[in-house]
Order: sequence, then structure tokens, then C-alpha cells
Amino acid sequence: MSRENNSNQLKMQKNYFAKIAYHMFKGNTNQINYFVKRQEETCGPITYTQLYMIEDMVDDLHADEAVLRAADAHGVDEEGQVFGINELYI
Repeated sequence: MSRENNSNQLKMQKNYFAKIAYHMFKGNTNQINYFVKRQEETCGPITYTQLYMIEDMVDDLHADEAVLRAADAHGVDEEGQVFGINELYI
């Protein structure tokens, strides 16, 4: 496999992982199944390492959502810092 093809495959693989993570975050079971199938057709079965990476992406989405909710609830200062963020346990 050429270097360019390998690079393209890694980009595609990463895109499917992000899509899988997003739909896991949103709870879209049909879309999760669709993108897992696409991932497996393109790159083979998802490994445990890759699954952990997807889970980390989902955790990051939950953390981002928590910060956005805190910003909505507490406001944001001139530097973009969320008021009261230190009191939150994310």
C-alpha cells in the first residue's frame, strides 16, 4: 500500500470514529450501527484500543457540553472564562 493510500485510509478511519462517537453521544443507535458497519467494511473490525479512543471522544463531548451549560447558567467574562466554573464538578 502506498504512503498516500495509507494516509487516506487513516483519515477515513478517523472520520468514522468521530462519527461513531458523535452518534454515541447523541444516542442515535441506527447511525452508530451504520458507521460501525462502514468502519468495519473499510478498515476491518474495531480493536479495543480504537474502542477506547471512541469512548474518550464521547467523554470529551460530554465535558464540552457541561462547559457550555455552565457558560449558559453562569455567564462568561471578557476573557471567555465561565463564571463559577471552579464550583462545578465535571
